[in-house]
Amino acid sequence: MSHDDFNSPHEEYPPAADLRTITAERLIPVLPPDTLALISLKEDETRKQALGVLDSLNAALAANDADALERCFFSEQAYWKDTLALTYHLRTFFTPRIIAANLLETRRLRGINGRLELDAAVFTPAAPTLLTYDPPPQQFIDASISFETKSPGAWCSGRILLLPVKNDDNSLEWKIWILSTKLENLDVHLEDESLLEIPGRKVDNLDHFETDVFIIGGGNAAVALAARLKALGVESFICERNARVGDNWALRYDNLRFHLPTSVCELPYMSQ
Repeated sequence: MSHDDFNSPHEEYPPAADLRTITAERLIPVLPPDTLALISLKEDETRKQALGVLDSLNAALAANDADALERCFFSEQAYWKDTLALTYHLRTFFTPRIIAANLLETRRLRGINGRLELDAAVFTPAAPTLLTYDPPPQQFIDASISFETKSPGAWCSGRILLLPVKNDDNSLEWKIWILSTKLENLDVHLEDESLLEIPGRKVDNLDHFETDVFIIGGGNAAVALAARLKALGVESFICERNARVGDNWALRYDNLRFHLPTSVCELPYMSQ
């Protein structure tokens, strides 16, 4: 394996990339009409297909087999986005070969405890109005997964999006188009969400007070940080010069649209 085939997870700061250039170079894959015509999944078939892919992925990881791991991914385009789970960084890997190499390396470093487990799987078909489009739209399986790591001990969540590939015998084989992994909890610092229901300490009439963490600025990140700290049993206070939390954005723009995916913009614990 050449150096070009492997992006070391130890490269702390990868080179910056231009988002527009990457988007233009890596268009969303389009499924051929003859492949779309073969898709017919019953309710229990979706989970069965997702389990089959996950079994192949687990077997390749256990055998330390880079070639088998590479074959689990959609050959035309594949991504792995990791948020602190295995790389302990915010990293995105592209192409099956590079993904396979880095999955094996980070698995060795973190020690996946057992298997990647399937939590749920749903089939996402195109809307009927899109079926007349040329080129045809995508149809994929969206599956949520979970796993644990040993070093450090942690619980992680993940998601795989699967695209179908037509075999020579006109059967379909599902491949991983996008794999995402995310650190949820460290075993030594478990969150207690019941603490979120306890009212905060009132300090309006105090000249002096002590706290564990003092957060300057009451924006989106500050609120998320305060909530996470509270769930860990760490007291914090937010200092904001505006009347309301979030006014640093609300008073600056007439309307606001995040440039990040919805899952990144959501405040913690709000969707539960």
